[in-house]
Amino acid sequence: MMIFKSPDFLAPKNLCSSAAIQAAITNLTQVLSETLSTGKTAYGPFDATNSSYALEIFSNHDPNLIFSNYSNGQYLANSPTGVKNIDTNTIFRIGSLTKLLTVYTFLVNAGDIKFNDPVTKYIPELAAAAAASLNATQNPIDTVDWNDITLGELASQTAGIGRDYAGFGELASPLNGAINASALGLPPLANTSLLLCAGAPPAPAPNSSRAS
Repeated sequence: MMIFKSPDFLAPKNLCSSAAIQAAITNLTQVLSETLSTGKTAYGPFDATNSSYALEIFSNHDPNLIFSNYSNGQYLANSPTGVKNIDTNTIFRIGSLTKLLTVYTFLVNAGDIKFNDPVTKYIPELAAAAAASLNATQNPIDTVDWNDITLGELASQTAGIGRDYAGFGELASPLNGAINASALGLPPLANTSLLLCAGAPPAPAPNSSRAS
C-alpha cells in the first residue's frame, strides 16, 4: 500500500511584518473607507447610517491585532440602549449563531450519547410544566408535552415547537397580547435581566415573562 503524505507547513508568524499582509490591509482599508463614504460596494448598497460593525483580524501566533476597523452608525448617538462608540471591547448580540455554538460545544464535551434524553431531565421547570399538563385539559396545539422533547430534537430543530413559541418575537419586544409564558412552562425572567440591543424598545411593564 502506498501512502502519500502532504507537506507539513509551519504556522505563519509575524504576519504584521508581512509585505503581502500589509498590502492587503491597505487595500481593505481603502475599500471600507469608500464603502462608508459612498454607501456602495461591488456586491450592492451598504447602509452606513444605520449599520455599525467591528472588524478585527488576528492570529493565534501573534500577540497583536493584525487589523482592526470600527464604524459607528449615526443611530447610535440617539439610541436609548447599547454603547455609543464601538471598540475592541464592545459586546455584540450574535442571535441564532448561539444555537450552533451551543450544539458544537455540547458535542465536543458530551458527544451525541445524550441526544435521546428528554429535556425535562435537565430543566426541572419544564418537567413541572409537563406534569401539570398531564393533570389538566389543555389544547395540545398550545401546550408542549416537554417529556416528549429530546435534546437531539431541540438541537436539530425538529421538536415540533413553532417559531416564536408562546407568542414571543424578539426577546426585547413586548409580550404578544395576554399570553402567560409561565403557565406554558417557561420560567419568568425579571425585566432587569433582559438584554437589549441598540435601538430596541424599552423594557415592558412589570410581571411580564420571557423565554430565556
